[in-house]
Amino acid sequence: MRIAVQTNYKVTFKAITSLEEAFQLSYRAGCVMGFYSIGIGLGVLFTLFLIYKNIYNYEESDFA
Repeated sequence: MRIAVQTNYKVTFKAITSLEEAFQLSYRAGCVMGFYSIGIGLGVLFTLFLIYKNIYNYEESDFA
């Protein structure tokens, strides 16, 4: 949340002088936050896979 607030401040400050620079800054910040969110989601998904694998004692030979 702190990153979003700082970025909003920087974009607002840049918009005073140049809308093009403000747009470029906001686009880059949005990309960073998007990758961060996706990374967290994939980390949670991987953790859930490991938990379920340990709970159900999945072995590859069970299905072959």
